[in-house]
Amino acid sequence: RQTLNYKPRATYVSKHLLQSLDHSFQEDLFVTGGSMVQLWNYERSHPLQTFDWGVDSVTKLKFNPSQVNLIASVANDRSVCLYDIRGNTPINKIFLKNKSSAIAWNPQEPMNFVVGNENSHAYTFDMRKPEAAKMIHKDHVSAILDIDFAPTGREFVTSGFDKTIRIFPVSGGRSREVYHTKRMQQVNSILYTMDNRYIISGSEDTNIRIWKANAADAMKPLLPREKETLAYSDKLKKKYKHNPEIKRILRHRHLPALIAKKKGLVHIKRESRFKKDQNMRANNRVEDRPFVPQRKQHLDAAAQ
Repeated sequence: RQTLNYKPRATYVSKHLLQSLDHSFQEDLFVTGGSMVQLWNYERSHPLQTFDWGVDSVTKLKFNPSQVNLIASVANDRSVCLYDIRGNTPINKIFLKNKSSAIAWNPQEPMNFVVGNENSHAYTFDMRKPEAAKMIHKDHVSAILDIDFAPTGREFVTSGFDKTIRIFPVSGGRSREVYHTKRMQQVNSILYTMDNRYIISGSEDTNIRIWKANAADAMKPLLPREKETLAYSDKLKKKYKHNPEIKRILRHRHLPALIAKKKGLVHIKRESRFKKDQNMRANNRVEDRPFVPQRKQHLDAAAQ
């Protein structure tokens, strides 16, 4: 029996615990996150730069695919930080009310990034105006653990502690697709393939699964008449998608009983908080309880 001995081509030693890693899209650089952010070069065994902004451990970080000098990170102290490697200091920092577990840049709109939060929501931010979210994506019932964008930049996929995988449109607040199986446990990692056809997930039950990005796509090569039939069906769906009955059929997805029950409870709690806030503002002075838009409610104003 032949034994293969693989030896690393290079070894890089850090003085701190490493929790995340990402590679630059254009240069021979990679960045690591832990108790501080460190920038490395292949040719050197010590970091070129270190960034430390008094944050707790950095759990996830990503290089910007277009502006390759920018790095975004999330940390255990509920912060979201932006770094520019051309300088030696961070450039922006915001605090959310809950800790974020994942972050991803939009490959086609490089000024936008999505943050997956422990409150089960994903938030789309514009790095030029981070004081308010551009969009809030809701459907998970537990913490979001990982995020990845489709190569087209029009959709992104999330994995959650609730044992589901969801596909969100960038401009939509609700998921268009949800995947789950009876045996799959919490999904810790998720990736879109570069052909925009498949999604790869890794879950706590030690399995790697491959999913179709569009559940209705056929795996076999299609004949011309089959392609025409499918295209005609898609046109009909788009034409009548605003019809209430058609909309209900298109949006319906089967969910496990536990998740469906939790989703109902989340809806009841959200409506209760909204009604309570309305009543308190109706019975107090405007300056005592000002109206806060929903896209700003997740920010921790006291920590900014």
